[in-house]
Amino acid sequence: MKNVRIISFYIFLLSIFSLNASQFKAGEEQRISKPVEGNLYLAGANVTIDAVIRGDLNSAGAIITVNDTIVKDATLAGSEILLNGWIGDDARIAGGSIKVLKNVNGDLIVAGGSVQVNSEVIIGGDLIILGGYVQMNGTVKGNLKIIAGEVFVNGTVMKETEIEADELSLNGTFQGNASIASNEIEVSDQTNFESSLDYWTESDIDFNPFMKAGQAQFNADLEPDEYTWDWKYFGFGMVAFWVIYLLSILFIIFLLISLFGKIFTKAGKQINKSFAKNFGFGALYFILLPLLAGICITVIIGIPVGLVLLTLLILSLFFAFSISSVIITYGINKRYSKKWSNGMLMVISMLVFLGLRVLSFIPFIGILISILVVSTAYGSLISPRLSKMIGD
Repeated sequence: MKNVRIISFYIFLLSIFSLNASQFKAGEEQRISKPVEGNLYLAGANVTIDAVIRGDLNSAGAIITVNDTIVKDATLAGSEILLNGWIGDDARIAGGSIKVLKNVNGDLIVAGGSVQVNSEVIIGGDLIILGGYVQMNGTVKGNLKIIAGEVFVNGTVMKETEIEADELSLNGTFQGNASIASNEIEVSDQTNFESSLDYWTESDIDFNPFMKAGQAQFNADLEPDEYTWDWKYFGFGMVAFWVIYLLSILFIIFLLISLFGKIFTKAGKQINKSFAKNFGFGALYFILLPLLAGICITVIIGIPVGLVLLTLLILSLFFAFSISSVIITYGINKRYSKKWSNGMLMVISMLVFLGLRVLSFIPFIGILISILVVSTAYGSLISPRLSKMIGD
């Protein structure tokens, strides 16, 4: 069977990345010093934006610094993120340490270990924060919702406020209705509630002196039970886990493409040839490798070889989706003569990886297709060499 379409979403991926208005760049250091027309996709250890982006910015990296304007949306994921440039629309940020120093014209959604919003910052829409330590010193024109461990609110909220925290310190102005729940609450003399307040706390506190309008009412229904808190922190932990996980996969793909590009180029060419042959060699690889490792380990003199084969099997399984994604991407590149850069290959490989990962979650049929794809991809790696060995 010649020129078999190995993955059904080839056309889907190509339709996404055929857009001329988008640019894709990847590498250890990525610094944008000239204006970019359209959308920009960046991946790297250190990402710095020093020029205006006249579209969306989508970036993943260890350290991300935005020093200039993003005309539309910004989606950022990294360990340390500094937002020092104006965002024209919405911003979605996930990371370890996040600092927001400039205005966001639309909604700002943040998940992070430490989140700080500068006192001069104005959020044009809603502000939603899920974090460990949160300091909100700016102005929110929309609604404010925070779920975190330790929270400090020193700014102004023009619409409704909803806060759930272990420890909460208030030193701001709340113009709309407010709902707060915290084990410990501290309120400064500068705090103003200009509408109604529903609250729950274990602290001995009287909110009436801080009410400029409306009433403060204790609401026992706001008390978060232990089960509820566990799920909230579990949710935050899952967000952090997936951010770190995806960044790790992106780094692995970067290494594979950078170090073994020639090997994957040949595999990409091979995967577009005989599907049956590639799958057969790949299946044979995963069947024979553990058998050979077991046989070698049972023979004392063959133990070192057996351990090497066993390690190879473990690595092959551990990196199965990453390697398969890169091979499939090279296959797309070869089949459609795209001549993509390494950055583009990284981006598409990451999307293929996500597709395979989602596919693997589907019971039976998804797992079966995943095995088929991985075996075919590995077969394209070893097929040319085994063909020569057996004289095919």
